Amino acid sequence: MDTQSVNSPEAEGAASGRPPQAAAAGAPCPALVIRGTREKGNGQRTRVDYLSISCTEDGGAISDCLASVFEGAPGAGPVYEHGPGKRHFEKSRRVLIAGMPAGLVLTGGESQRGRACVDVSGVGCGFIRDWEKAQEAFLGLPERSWRRGDIAADFFGGQLTHEQVIKAHAEGKFMRGGRDPVLTEVRTTDKNLGRTIYVGKRGGDALGRFYEKGKKEFSGPSYSVLRRVCGSPEGITVTDSELNEGEAFDLASWYRAELELRSKNRPIPDDWIVRRDEYFAGAYPFLAELLPGVEPCAILRPRDQGILAIERALERVKAQWGAVLHTGLAYVGGDYVELCRRIVGEKHSARLIEAGALLVVGEAQ
Repeated sequence: MDTQSVNSPEAEGAASGRPPQAAAAGAPCPALVIRGTREKGNGQRTRVDYLSISCTEDGGAISDCLASVFEGAPGAGPVYEHGPGKRHFEKSRRVLIAGMPAGLVLTGGESQRGRACVDVSGVGCGFIRDWEKAQEAFLGLPERSWRRGDIAADFFGGQLTHEQVIKAHAEGKFMRGGRDPVLTEVRTTDKNLGRTIYVGKRGGDALGRFYEKGKKEFSGPSYSVLRRVCGSPEGITVTDSELNEGEAFDLASWYRAELELRSKNRPIPDDWIVRRDEYFAGAYPFLAELLPGVEPCAILRPRDQGILAIERALERVKAQWGAVLHTGLAYVGGDYVELCRRIVGEKHSARLIEAGALLVVGEAQ
């Protein structure tokens, strides 16, 4: 979280590194108010917290894209720092905004066949001012395809708790396609480090991640001085213009729900950034409950889309021609084979093929 100023003498001392008077023996932990500098969002109730996109290796196109994505960010724009190869790519370049690591560009390598990968970290996402423009820039990359997208929703003051997530899973509110994804909980003996829940498998198409975000922030390097003032995140009051609509909240109450999308079996939709609320709500029934009023939109595998297309087409046939076919069946003496011989065409529907029907019937090459 960005910090610009603090609103108490004790907090001011903590921020500057001077030992505050409240840290004296027996002194109570003060209520600290931290003011952020981020702008408010564009009406979406969730935020993009990480993204990765693959494209044809074109240095000029990638540089132009990131210049547009980070337009308005501090500094003169993205600065690149060359580094070693990563993730089977021969070369890497760190993307820096005002000296802070904001992303990564990976290129080179025979196995990549001319492909490149562009990542934007959670820190980098915080520098993006216009997400509609950013999505347009990413989609302008040559032969691009989304590889990963993380969508996060923040809750304050007890609207969402660790126990609620566990209870929701026990009640089957994470069921997808008749399957109940596994829940894994990670906790430590230090309650100030916070607990984390994973729903689903890492590396799959969708992974739910739920954790005590405020406690995680408190245990991070940006709060090292404040930890010497207060031994616990309880009692630290935070105000950030982008969080909780600017309303102050207790740091320990900050809870985050994240959806990690990967294009393993389901392509990530091109418009996932600007429709992230809908895709977040459509991932699990429980996530839809967290965003009341948002119309859920599920991301389907191409095969699932083919099934839906065929089912809808058969429903239309029944509605329009069901009575005729019923009479025709009586005419051929109840012989379904003879009826099919008389009415079934000799080639596939081009519209259903485009919708993925051949994936369903097993004829796709």
